[in-house]
Amino acid sequence: MSDERTVIPFGKHKGRTIDEVRAVDASYLGWLDGQTWFRDKFIELHQTIINYNAEPAETPEHNALQVKFLDDDYCVRFAKAAGVTGLQTFESGRLTEVERVTDYIAAEEKKIAELQAKLNQNPDGYFKKYWSDEINDREKNSAGWQRRLGLIRTAKPLVYICDREFEMAGVDVTFTFGIMPDSLDLKTHYALYETWKFRIEIKPAIGDDYPAVLRQMRSSKANKLLVSEFNAAGATRGDFVATFKTAGITVVFADRVETT
Repeated sequence: MSDERTVIPFGKHKGRTIDEVRAVDASYLGWLDGQTWFRDKFIELHQTIINYNAEPAETPEHNALQVKFLDDDYCVRFAKAAGVTGLQTFESGRLTEVERVTDYIAAEEKKIAELQAKLNQNPDGYFKKYWSDEINDREKNSAGWQRRLGLIRTAKPLVYICDREFEMAGVDVTFTFGIMPDSLDLKTHYALYETWKFRIEIKPAIGDDYPAVLRQMRSSKANKLLVSEFNAAGATRGDFVATFKTAGITVVFADRVETT
């Protein structure tokens, strides 16, 4: 590689490629990786160094985890293992929608009662036909809301996966997890619809190099890390998870996905 994205344009290794510097002074690349000014000013060069320093993705273990996301059921289990509270969101939306539709029914019934009272007081009045027609229309509306209320109360959530992508913008897997009610009109019942976007980095094994992985994920804006094994001398598993959480990244262990 010889394009400008791989050439150091400053300092003691000015003019050398990343390959050349890595061969003679790999610690210098690690030092650069930790400098805020470098990350902000030399974005492409920084990303290239991250990719050089990161664990190679094209391993059998990595690929075996990546292809699991071709299966919708695995994606659903991953979403649940990642802490998505979709079912709770669905139930909350259901209650809100029940209240909304119940209010519509009550308003129609109130208006029907008012019109019926007027009609009873003036059965042969000038507005007899107008009131009768409006009562019929509102009774139809009320019946429609009643049917809709029954559907909402009995609707079961439908889980689906969409827009699955691989190796996009430096991210191993990107997919959208969604929950919506079954057999209901999405436009009408938007309150019961929710989606989550997952940008997943996959590491079959990770150890004391996890800070470099965190920097890599910050740059690619990945928000989930799938790990099979964690072996580090300088941090516990809990420390590792908590560190990534401070950056808004959820660590998901592969064995948990399999048992969810």
